[in-house]
Amino acid sequence: MPLQRNRYYLFAAGLLLLGYGWMLYLKISHNNKALSSVGLCIFKQTTGIPCPSCGSSRSVLAITHGQFTEAFLWNPLGYMIAAVLLILPFVILYDLVYQQKVLINSYERIENLFRKRVILFSAITLIIANWIWNIYKGV
Repeated sequence: MPLQRNRYYLFAAGLLLLGYGWMLYLKISHNNKALSSVGLCIFKQTTGIPCPSCGSSRSVLAITHGQFTEAFLWNPLGYMIAAVLLILPFVILYDLVYQQKVLINSYERIENLFRKRVILFSAITLIIANWIWNIYKGV
C-alpha cells in the first residue's frame, strides 16, 4: 500500500509542478501581451477547432489578474483548475505532515461518484456543451 500511496502523491505533485510551471511561463512570456495570444493546443493546431479545454490557461491567468468575468468567458474549467492549483498543495502537505490519506480518499470518492451514470452523463454533457461554446466563440 505505501507504494500505491506514494504514486498518488508523486503524480499529484508532478501535475502541480507542471501546472505552476506552465502558469509561470505564460505569466513571464506573455506579461505585456494580450491574453488572446496565450495558448498552446495541439488539438486546435491539428484540427483547426478548439478542444473542450481551450482557453483554460487564459482563464487561470485572468483569475490571477482579478478578471473573473473574462476568466469565465475564456473557459469555466479555469475555475476548477485554479481551485486545484490552490488547494492541492495544502492537501498534500497536510497528508504528509499528519500521515493522513485525504488526497487518496478524495480521489476514490470522486472516482466512485463518476461511476454513477447520471453523474457521468451530466459531466460529459457539460464538457460537450463547453466544447460547443468554445467552437462558437472561436477560442
